[in-house]
Amino acid sequence: MKYIVPNMALPGWPHKQRRSCGRSSIGHLFHYWLTAWGLSQELGLEMLHEPIESDSFHYEDFLNLGSQFKQTKDIGAEIIQLPRLEFCHFRDEPQETKEKNVALLKEIIDNGPDNTIFRTNFDNFPGLLSKHGLSLIPKIQEAYWTKNKGRKNISGEQGPTIAVHIRRGDITESFPDRWYTIQQYDELFKRLSERFSGYKFIIVSEGSIEDFAPLHKYDPVYLLNEDDFDSFHCMVDSEVLVVGLSTWSVIAALICKNSVVYPTLHNFTNWQSFGERFIHFSEV
Repeated sequence: MKYIVPNMALPGWPHKQRRSCGRSSIGHLFHYWLTAWGLSQELGLEMLHEPIESDSFHYEDFLNLGSQFKQTKDIGAEIIQLPRLEFCHFRDEPQETKEKNVALLKEIIDNGPDNTIFRTNFDNFPGLLSKHGLSLIPKIQEAYWTKNKGRKNISGEQGPTIAVHIRRGDITESFPDRWYTIQQYDELFKRLSERFSGYKFIIVSEGSIEDFAPLHKYDPVYLLNEDDFDSFHCMVDSEVLVVGLSTWSVIAALICKNSVVYPTLHNFTNWQSFGERFIHFSEV
């Protein structure tokens, strides 16, 4: 048997800190995880789990991903590091790149000995491999909801809600591919309030209430600068989740069992392969 495992450490850890709350790092690491899952599906390998490291180590227990897979330590096999290859992480890359590089990895793995663990490399993003996320969703949902069943939703709302993650804090307007203006959100809120009449808006973000002044007219509940896990659970527990320009938000979208409204991300995420409950911003 041959296995594949994602590299769940960041280069330079523990000296390289990204954010104290770990949101940025867990999103980055989840890319590695999704890459390994996609390769396991395309190459017929068994996916293994390694505990999350870096400043996101506290997500290991919270997301409970290790409950769904054997771990590297359980196998006791030789580990071979795979080269870092591209799978069309960005939209302007030719799709042939992904096919060529998957074939190259297949050759490396086929020529390797049995009972070997192949580990993906740092910064190996899934690109077109993200289409396999649909088959991953039941596993990560079972992992999360088994661990967090009965967890309190800190919004305190009893009726249907629309949780909107607005990425702020770790980025500024100088990152236009990761930043939607409040004016853009104002227009989106208007369309959402028409489509989901009677739903209560919950804004999950960082900053001060004054930063969101144009959205006050929608009478939202503000969850600003709250605990990571409480904010995340509010998002996955909502009737409608509006994804921010953040992989932290993407993880929540895959775990949420209800409607998901998603933006166009700067990297290639195959949302359209994830199912009908996923709705693009432009379709609201």
